Amino acid sequence: MTIIERPSTEVAIAGAVPVGVKPSEALGVFKRPAASSSWRDWVVTVDHKKLGIMYGVAAFVFFLIGGVEALLIRLQLIAPDGKVLNADQYNQMFTMHATTMVFLFVMPMAAAFANYFVPLQIGARDVAFPRINAFGFWCFLFGGLFLNSSWFLGGGADGGWFMYAPNSSTLFSPSHGVDFWTLGLQITGIASLTGAINLIVTILNMRAPGMKMMRMPIFTWMVLVTQFLLLFAIPVITVALFLLTFQRSFDATFFDVASGADPLLWQHLFWIFGHPEVYILILPSFGIVSEVIPVFSKKPLFGYPIVAMSGVSLIGTACTPLLLGNPLALMLLSPRIVFMGLAAGQMPLLPFVLLATLRLSLTDPFHFLIGRRHGPKHMVKLGRIGRWMAKPGRNHKALAIGLLAVRPIGRHLMWAGAQGVRVRWVVAIDIVSTVVYCVIVHKTASTLK
Repeated sequence: MTIIERPSTEVAIAGAVPVGVKPSEALGVFKRPAASSSWRDWVVTVDHKKLGIMYGVAAFVFFLIGGVEALLIRLQLIAPDGKVLNADQYNQMFTMHATTMVFLFVMPMAAAFANYFVPLQIGARDVAFPRINAFGFWCFLFGGLFLNSSWFLGGGADGGWFMYAPNSSTLFSPSHGVDFWTLGLQITGIASLTGAINLIVTILNMRAPGMKMMRMPIFTWMVLVTQFLLLFAIPVITVALFLLTFQRSFDATFFDVASGADPLLWQHLFWIFGHPEVYILILPSFGIVSEVIPVFSKKPLFGYPIVAMSGVSLIGTACTPLLLGNPLALMLLSPRIVFMGLAAGQMPLLPFVLLATLRLSLTDPFHFLIGRRHGPKHMVKLGRIGRWMAKPGRNHKALAIGLLAVRPIGRHLMWAGAQGVRVRWVVAIDIVSTVVYCVIVHKTASTLK
């Protein structure tokens, strides 16, 4: 039964919503648009779901283009002295295939999943900046079309997808394919940066009440880490592309050996971008797998805090090229033996031991508490050794203390927690063994310096 409201005859108060007018009708330009399936609504949409679908469809189209390019490459190599492509066409296919798959398929496909699912997972109505979200998509689409338009205007880029100097110079790549390549990637870089800022603000500020950071789905965590990596990586490759554009179009000599420049500058800039890029490509996939498997296995994700924090730690690992001149910062970001050795060779013994011990012991309480909370029954998830560790006994407890004294790594700390080793024993042994380990590292690095 439909209820028809009687129009009110009361006089509206100034500044208030008119009586008889629904709140949704009084929103004006802020009124949420009604759902529609018209193609025009898809063109002007700012809805995160539609934009996610559009990202996915566009990425799949570029995937087909990249697949055709890969097919032509393999047809050329199917037999000796292939006649499908000439040498220039083969180099163009090789370059454009890799570029398409990395920048026009994998990255926008991750953006498709992020745009569609992240607001749903955190309980947000939409992303923080819907119009910037739409702007990012159209930038990506235009950049991809602009990059591939080089096929119809003299041929594609032929310097390899890494575009190492001097392959990218006008001497070895005289066509305009490289120019289209540089400008197209700069445009898609704008899309990546706007999308990264949008998703970071959305995740940090628009979570539903009660959803703390450590309650977020693991896919949202991986998306958040990926967006921070994009903020570090994209500006570097953008600078490199600008330098290459100026060298090709305005006779600059940033990578010209004959003019006294160093072609390794491009390689360094590209590597600073490429090192975080591998994590940008793989982390969203890790997040999807970490969501799907627990759901269909009907078991919660084991070690959720460790999985989330391991993703966060990749920010420091991926940005190591930016900190090669500061070994101390490298060690504080990631206490790997390589970084500790670099820092030890440039620091006195006492400051190094203090800082290294603090950094190495930073995550130890989490491993111990996980073992203490979940007990031996969860140690079986560590494999054959874990099943052996799960067995209770006095001997196992003593062995856990002994291994902890040798090297307080995560597995040993979890075992100590599962076997019920007292906290004061764990703290004392952890500090002493870590200090000894840091002294050995410093002495070894000083000797090898």
